Amino acid sequence: MDERESIDATGDALGEGREARAAPRVPVSLRVGFRKRGMTRADGELLDLSAQGFRIDTTCVLEPGMEVWLSLPGFEPRMAHVAWVEGFQAGCKFEMPFNDYVLQSFLTRHGFV
Repeated sequence: MDERESIDATGDALGEGREARAAPRVPVSLRVGFRKRGMTRADGELLDLSAQGFRIDTTCVLEPGMEVWLSLPGFEPRMAHVAWVEGFQAGCKFEMPFNDYVLQSFLTRHGFV
């Protein structure tokens, strides 16, 4: 393994710019609203979600460090920062993490757990 890579909580190698996860992410497949500063809302495909962050597939051009907002059904838009970008996918960390109970309720309500 290249020394720039690290290992996440599941033992998978992470690419450059990715860090070990603070919480395991749950695989999801959900169309969501997504935007970056100065842009109107775009759609994206939420690929995984945790209390700390998420991975999204979007056509928005993103760069590490950018502020973005994720709109999940039933919630106000939630600010996050882009941690890494790979093609059309990006990993983002929430500015304010979800409460674990609230996140589990959301995941259960939408059939992901």
